[in-house]
Amino acid sequence: MSRLRARDPRLATSPAKPNALVLLAVLAVTLLASRGWPDTTPALTAPPATTAPSPEPAPSPSPSPSEWRVDEQGRRYKIVLFPKSQPHQRMEDGKLRTVWGFSVDLAGEDEHDFFVKSYETGEGRGPAPLRLSEAEKQAAADTFSFELRQEQHLNLERFDAGLPTSGQWRDQFAVADVNGDGLLDVVHGPPRRRPGPPVIFLGDGKGTWRRFSEAEFPRQRYDYGAAVVSDFDGDKRPDIGLGMHLLGISALRQATPGRWEAASAGMDPLEGQPSTAFSSHALLVLDWDRDGHLDLLALGEGPRLELQQSSARSVRSVNNGLLLYRNKGDGSWERLAGPRSAAGLFGEKLVALRLANGTNAVVTATSARGRRDLLFVPGKPYEQRTLEALRPEALVYALAVGDFDGNRQADLAVGYAAYAGEAWHSGLDVLLQDRQGSFRRTTVWNEPGAWGVTGLGAGDLDKDGRADIVALTGDGRTRVFRSAGGGSFTLEPGELTERAEACRGVNVQIADLDKDGRGDIVAAFAGEEEGFGGFSQHGCPGEGFIRAWRSAPSKPGARPETTRPSPRP
Repeated sequence: MSRLRARDPRLATSPAKPNALVLLAVLAVTLLASRGWPDTTPALTAPPATTAPSPEPAPSPSPSPSEWRVDEQGRRYKIVLFPKSQPHQRMEDGKLRTVWGFSVDLAGEDEHDFFVKSYETGEGRGPAPLRLSEAEKQAAADTFSFELRQEQHLNLERFDAGLPTSGQWRDQFAVADVNGDGLLDVVHGPPRRRPGPPVIFLGDGKGTWRRFSEAEFPRQRYDYGAAVVSDFDGDKRPDIGLGMHLLGISALRQATPGRWEAASAGMDPLEGQPSTAFSSHALLVLDWDRDGHLDLLALGEGPRLELQQSSARSVRSVNNGLLLYRNKGDGSWERLAGPRSAAGLFGEKLVALRLANGTNAVVTATSARGRRDLLFVPGKPYEQRTLEALRPEALVYALAVGDFDGNRQADLAVGYAAYAGEAWHSGLDVLLQDRQGSFRRTTVWNEPGAWGVTGLGAGDLDKDGRADIVALTGDGRTRVFRSAGGGSFTLEPGELTERAEACRGVNVQIADLDKDGRGDIVAAFAGEEEGFGGFSQHGCPGEGFIRAWRSAPSKPGARPETTRPSPRP
């Protein structure tokens, strides 16, 4: 599923002078095309053969994008260039229909681009934007206030020789010992646009990794998405679960050391048309029905857009909601859907959360802004509940679980982008669970902007018995928050990775890679350059990479300082 997110806060917060609907339609096409839909969606360049195609306008001279023009109806507009390489359909009325279903007016074209009219908006030309009073803005800003001391307690050393330095490694990976040598390995699906079997990087515990090239996998269809590792059949050998883009959910059983075979009976069929497959980039392993067999839960990656010659826009909802793949214990699975209320839910993260009453629950991310009905408990197959402590009007991109306040209850870390007080904010909240099962939200950190915190990992980095947090942002940065006890944190100085506007942190995990008792970090990033013209944004170096860091004690003498939120407009 391609992600449509307001990456540039200028686009997300200000009513642009050119018509916002047209501009966002053009930007949406480019973002979607660069993030994945062209892999499966044919471009429409002409109506069906039974319909006479409309005559193409004669080539026009290249316009100046900054120049205001006036049409025959007195409307002012500027030109936005729309690349002909992107999916589109030329309509009989002279308009252009985009892959997103919008029709836009054309001022001309040349060999490479259409010249799309982006109309001016203002008084009398559309609804006035909602304006908040200064008091309302301040009230919204107050919910984002925090204080965070910056202190160095860790030395984080690169520990990733042999891990990939290029490729779009999306989205979920596993850290587990798959070959029985007592050392942790990284198990990943194939990178985007390079279909193939799972990729395993064997660790030596000293910071060097090698690809497990001798591993054998069944001949079947594969694609990028999610990978989990667990023992599904109880034979003490690690098996692999896969959530694959547009192909569905599949399981691989490790029959003999280093050789996996298909074990997906009852899951999504990999042959024929994949239109009924449940496309997911977020999997979770747990014994959901407590029958002694480990099950798989999958969160849909979002609506599927299909273009056909007879229709310029067709949206299918097969990839929404939460599905349970129940392990029947005989090598087969049963696919079970939940209530209709979960049908519109989609995102890229699932976590298990033990409630104070002993119930094993699941919390999902959401790419639908403002949803709080993200808590699921076992039922038939589950019941959906609301987490009132979640921040309102938020896109929940990332989740992690740990005991952050030391009361022996599982707490929830939430990475988000939220719109409030006429501004976007990206940050990290922690929902602290008390012994009665109630949650209280604590603001750990945030900043202006719509990039979002898109990856979270929780674990003990400094061997003090408390859960720390590593956060990845939607623009390629890595921040480390050390638990100071009682639900508070300090911020480790510096950032482990450099900012790049279209380089998204997709997944991070904390695990003891070198067996010294301290948690270490493994993180994946992916993103190519996206947009066009003045809206181009840099992607990751090499379009992506996987990094690892070893945690060691910090050197003494670091002087703490207090970091406060940036002033809000």
